[in-house]
Amino acid sequence: MADFNVTGLDDVMKEMMSHQQAAEEAIPEMLNAGADILVKAQKSEVQSMKLVDTGDMMKSIKGDKIKKDKDGNSYIDVYPQGKNRRGGRNADVAFVNEYGKSNQDARPWMRTANAKCSDEITEKEKEIWDKNKGG
Repeated sequence: MADFNVTGLDDVMKEMMSHQQAAEEAIPEMLNAGADILVKAQKSEVQSMKLVDTGDMMKSIKGDKIKKDKDGNSYIDVYPQGKNRRGGRNADVAFVNEYGKSNQDARPWMRTANAKCSDEITEKEKEIWDKNKGG
């Protein structure tokens, strides 16, 4: 029978646990900060593409609460919510603007905004992670 000795495993376990604790603290902060940046970028893109009629759709762009997917990964949805003053869903208005329809060209405000701010979101989330893990 062979002997198996490991030296330093306790230190490795402590390091892993500290990262787990840092992740539990950092992830909500990271997601909320990223959502805030995305909301601002999407609202700005709606304005720059001149998609503002009443302003209802633009004002309704918000982030949801943090949710978990089937694999346990956390996320926040950012999209136009609620109804406009005419009773239509803001998400439907946003969809038509994004993808167009037979008599209206697509004006991809959401994809454009998401692409424009992705680096800023990544940098902000990295800054929060580094702060929380002590690095």
